[in-house]
Amino acid sequence: MNVFENIFQSLDQNSNEIKVFLNKFKSSLGVDGDNHFSVALKNEIHRWKNKSKQNDTAIYASDKLGEIQSKFDQFARKEKLCDDVNLIKNFSLLFNSSLEDCLDSLDELYRAKGIDPKPYNEEKMSNLIENVCGLICSTFSLVLSRSTGKNNISILWTLHFKSYSELIDGMRVSFKGFKLHLKDSVEQLWAYYRNSWIGPVPPLQAMVHLENILEQLFEIRAYYEQLIQIIPSSDHKNYGLHDSIELVLVSICLNDLNFFVKDPLTCPSTENNDWLNAIESFYSALNKAEKRAAMEIHMKFSKIDNQSTDNQRCAQMVKIMKDNARLLKRPIVSNYIVAEKEALLASFEINLSQYKEELDRLKNCQYSFRHPLDPIEIASLNLHRFGNVSSAVSLIFAATQLQGKVEETRALTTQLLADIPLLEAVSRKCTETLQDLDSWRNKLFSSWSEHYRKLLDLNEKDGGIKLDQDLGLLVLKSVENQLLFEVSFPDTLIFLQYDIRCLSFCGYQISSKIEKACKTAEEFQRYAVVLKQVAHLYNALDTEIIECQRPLMLQNAIAFEKMVKHHSLPGSGGEDSIITWYSSKDKLEAYIDKLRSAAKNLISENRLLTKVYHKIIQDLSSLFTVNLLRERSKWEEGISQMRYQISNLKAKFQYNEENLNAWNVYLDHQLYKVLEHQYRLGLEFLNKRLPLVQLDLITENGNFKFKPPMEDVRSHYYAELRRFILLPKNFPCFTTGSSKAVTNALFATLIDENSASFRVCYRKAEILFSQLEALINPWRKWFSVDMSNMTELIKENCVQVADFEKNFKTLKMKGREVEKLPIEGQLDCFVINYYPVKRALDSLLSHISEALLDTLAESVSADLTIVESFIREATEKTSAKPQTTKELNEAREVERNLLKQLQQVKNHLSMAIDKDKLSETVSGCSHKNLKNVINKWSKIQIILEGFSSTLDEKRSVSFLILFE
Repeated sequence: MNVFENIFQSLDQNSNEIKVFLNKFKSSLGVDGDNHFSVALKNEIHRWKNKSKQNDTAIYASDKLGEIQSKFDQFARKEKLCDDVNLIKNFSLLFNSSLEDCLDSLDELYRAKGIDPKPYNEEKMSNLIENVCGLICSTFSLVLSRSTGKNNISILWTLHFKSYSELIDGMRVSFKGFKLHLKDSVEQLWAYYRNSWIGPVPPLQAMVHLENILEQLFEIRAYYEQLIQIIPSSDHKNYGLHDSIELVLVSICLNDLNFFVKDPLTCPSTENNDWLNAIESFYSALNKAEKRAAMEIHMKFSKIDNQSTDNQRCAQMVKIMKDNARLLKRPIVSNYIVAEKEALLASFEINLSQYKEELDRLKNCQYSFRHPLDPIEIASLNLHRFGNVSSAVSLIFAATQLQGKVEETRALTTQLLADIPLLEAVSRKCTETLQDLDSWRNKLFSSWSEHYRKLLDLNEKDGGIKLDQDLGLLVLKSVENQLLFEVSFPDTLIFLQYDIRCLSFCGYQISSKIEKACKTAEEFQRYAVVLKQVAHLYNALDTEIIECQRPLMLQNAIAFEKMVKHHSLPGSGGEDSIITWYSSKDKLEAYIDKLRSAAKNLISENRLLTKVYHKIIQDLSSLFTVNLLRERSKWEEGISQMRYQISNLKAKFQYNEENLNAWNVYLDHQLYKVLEHQYRLGLEFLNKRLPLVQLDLITENGNFKFKPPMEDVRSHYYAELRRFILLPKNFPCFTTGSSKAVTNALFATLIDENSASFRVCYRKAEILFSQLEALINPWRKWFSVDMSNMTELIKENCVQVADFEKNFKTLKMKGREVEKLPIEGQLDCFVINYYPVKRALDSLLSHISEALLDTLAESVSADLTIVESFIREATEKTSAKPQTTKELNEAREVERNLLKQLQQVKNHLSMAIDKDKLSETVSGCSHKNLKNVINKWSKIQIILEGFSSTLDEKRSVSFLILFE
């Protein structure tokens, strides 16, 4: 067979009869289609290779055909190695790439640049394209011919439905792109080559056949997917359903239709009886499941809320039908829900009536072509506005939206309700409404087109929108007795673009005249925007520029005005100087760039001046709260910073001194207001607002005085007072040169205007110094004690323990009072440091405390001395042993004297003990000899008792001797 085919194809002039005969011959021999395409391409390559020794054409053709063959061979090998998941993931990307390379190779093969003669004419190329298309489809089928499981079921049945949907979507996109690309090449490229293509685009029969098979398979799988979705999974087994469709196919036992289950892509035709019988067998096996699905769909319709609006119910019904569209194509399901279909059709009919009423309302709306619409007109139309379009175009857009709704209704009725008898009436009503809509909106569009065609014939001064070639880009117009510049570019041209965009969106073909005007408007619109900014700047110069800054910007503003007028107004610079919209593009752009640059510079200068102005005014305002007396440095720093900003402006824009001083004079007047406020405030509260003066209150030899001395304080205070009074005379200002003297004289007037306050300042100063002297008085009472005879004074007044205790308590209380005394105080501008005098007071209390302790210790020592003297005397006198009566009487007299002194000495000892306890409590020290004296005292009492007993014994003995 291949031998005969090569012979026939090698003939350049073989007739159509021979081709037909060859095809019939191949069919009769049962040659497989897929193999045929591959073999045909290989034979074609072989044919060219045999000729490659003869010419370059054969070499070129064999190389290009070899590229196509190898590309799809590689694709098939790669995809064969992929698992099912990666197959779907990579298929579209690799297949699209192969198709694009194939199209490029076909294009290069047909054009054959630099090759003569061309390898293919139109007829041969058409045959080659069909063969290549067959190769594409055979490669596609080869990749998807794999089978799985013990039953060898095709992957097209075993793939998950989502993956299969992705595969089909990718196939649709790929095949559609291939067809469009081929059509573009044939009709737009190959038709203009030397070997021009005159015939139709090749029909690509193999691709159409493959698409039909895949679409039918997709319908079956989508039908089954909807079936298992709507029937509860618990009932699947009862109706012979499984999660995977391949199990259903096996259970149906299509043994006699193995190709349908194992490799459906081998079907020669979708009209083939075996193919049709297989599909019918599949559907017949699921009749019982279809009945249950019909019941489920009916239940979904019955659950629609009756409280919903008609539109909501209609939308819910449409959703149910769309979700089950494949099931509804089956007669069993379709017949079961006839009532619901009729109800939906009735809803569509009601919607059509509403659309008709809406159309009648639109027809009765008053419309215009002006821009922009005023709010009243917008409200009267009651429409969703499509941008800044005119009311007429808004109506056209509304009609287009309405047309979309009617077309959607017609499509839904045709798709979902094709078997309803009343469908024809509804379809007819849809058609009538669409015709009415088309007629009305086309009429409105014609009116719009005619309106703008007329406007385009008239200049703007005549009410039109045509660009006047005699007018400059900017024209002067009188508005409220004021001459203002306006751009000679009608705003209607801008709004016309909005209208055209909207109408193009609605599918209208705009006339060439209007389209040209729109393109011109688009071309000049960016210039018009710049010119409007320039015109606005010129018109608003008086309001945009601060009055005090006008002298600074005068020269630049005049230059800008001359530039605008010179090229815009007749008589300003000659006829040739006027630039219009019809001037050359280079001239127009140069002028607009110059205007933009000048306007930008003027705006930048004004903005910078305004920024500096507001900053200076803000800084001046902040000085209202800055104390001129205490914070003089802040004033000087602030004014210096402001002057620095002004000097920067002067250097940047090269302002002359005269114009700059005009601005500085204004700023000096603002500075005068701030200075006046602070000057008056300073005079009124001078004693409180002067810089703080530090004073130390000290005491020397019992006398109080301030450090520095009061004479120096007075001198400093009055010097500051005089300095402040004369401050305005040489106060720093903004003006320079000859104008500075005028400003200084202005500031100096503050002295004369406030002279009445000077006397008050001096009077307050004297009062302040008197108050300062009076601050010493509270401290004098603390130093009224004479420390020179403190010890004698204590000895005179402190005898008993209670006296000492009272004085120690008083001293402690005074110490606490001293702690509470302030370390620092302030009187207006004077800050008085009390620490030196407080330290002296602490020292005084310390001396008194030491004197009390010393006196207390001396008192203890004196008492102990008396006790010790008594002990020595008693010890000495009681040591004698009387022998005679005289001695005995003398001893008795000694005893009586000692006993008389005993209580008094005992009191001294008791006082010494109490005083020592007080001393130990206050100072933590006790008398070192106290314990020794106490021990001696206890012994002397025993001695006295013994001495008394001895005298009594001696006396008894004397009496016995006497009686004897």
